[in-house]
Amino acid sequence: MFDYVAIDFETATHYMGSACSIGIAAVKGAEIVDTFYSLIRPAGNSFDNDNIAIHSITPEMTESAPTFEELWPQISKYFDVHTPVVAHNAHFDMSVLRLSADFELPDFVYVDSIHIAAYFIGGRMSLDDCAKAAGIDCSAHHNALNDAQVCASLVSCFLAGANCMTLWEFAAKYPACADIRRFSDLKPLKYLGARKRSHPKAVRPSDIQCNVDSVDESNPLFGKTIVFTGQLSMDRADAMQLAVNCGAVVKSAVSRKTNYLVVGIQDKALVGDDGMSTKEEKAYELNTSGAANINILSEEEFLKLSKGEVTV
Repeated sequence: MFDYVAIDFETATHYMGSACSIGIAAVKGAEIVDTFYSLIRPAGNSFDNDNIAIHSITPEMTESAPTFEELWPQISKYFDVHTPVVAHNAHFDMSVLRLSADFELPDFVYVDSIHIAAYFIGGRMSLDDCAKAAGIDCSAHHNALNDAQVCASLVSCFLAGANCMTLWEFAAKYPACADIRRFSDLKPLKYLGARKRSHPKAVRPSDIQCNVDSVDESNPLFGKTIVFTGQLSMDRADAMQLAVNCGAVVKSAVSRKTNYLVVGIQDKALVGDDGMSTKEEKAYELNTSGAANINILSEEEFLKLSKGEVTV
């Protein structure tokens, strides 16, 4: 059994279920002991030009590659229910995994290495920025295997910095940083980019008014200031409505008064390789400087809070 497994996907189109390559780096005892890389033939072998511009994978290269279903028997050993899976900007890679597989997957746990990195470094949290801060070579960025190896090395580096032998030990000491999630709780995003946008006009927080008869003042979101960034599986207006109905105050910008920042998947066409919006960068900056204590949530965590199932 491995201590943890780092994965990275590249996609052929804006549809998240269009995996065209996968890289895997398995770690044991702080060392990468096994790796795997393969091109993947997406459905219809269809590619968008802006995706090709990012990773340089073309339809000609994947024409004879296996489909994800054909590849699964070779990689299933890496997705064990007892082994954590890590990825940088994990919601992206987990969405790709879920939507690229038309069969049942194991219910493993996963961790976003951005959350771990944020405990040690401030500023921009792109994979190459984190690698530079840790002294790790990331010159082959957007090669799935290279990115998986860099992610694995980052986590090992940060675990050592925290005097932790395993990811489980780190999670026990710093649960908010490890932010372990179950794959079965994932709410995958289907598309990145304009094709997902269903509202021609953006809805402003001031447009959202409470539409329930009474608000539960014991709800964890009651009286809290909340900001949303990135694309969620639910419509942004619906997410804001849910927050307001729980008694939260929704704002459009992050400030020292922000209590929660809910982070969806970021469109690289809009935020670049950083993978983070200016809102998320601002939240990390304020937290690192000690000027604020902003809880950064996934969509899944936000939904659980809205139901009063957990507190943060």
